Amino acid sequence: MSIGLAQAFPEIRTYAGQGTNDPATTVVFDVTPHGFHAQVLSPTDAWFINPAARGDDVVHESFFRSDRGVPQNRFIEPVPAELQFPSAWPQSRSDRPCRRSPHQEQ
Repeated sequence: MSIGLAQAFPEIRTYAGQGTNDPATTVVFDVTPHGFHAQVLSPTDAWFINPAARGDDVVHESFFRSDRGVPQNRFIEPVPAELQFPSAWPQSRSDRPCRRSPHQEQ
């Protein structure tokens, strides 16, 4: 999330990371008033975590994209250049298991 959007919506926290063992695997997740959401993308599959019901911050569902079938209408959003892996990300440190978004770096 851009700094301007983060300032306008402080109740929404977004994070992004990249696998340290497999740099081709990426994760994005958020914590919002509507709960925790995550997606992990790898070259072979993707899996997702969502609240089981709107506003439920206790029970979540986790599923592989391959288990859901092909959507009727595919939506593909391009990745902004500043978020593309791996050159846009700071170098990993051994005390940090994944890389943070440049907007979350402190």
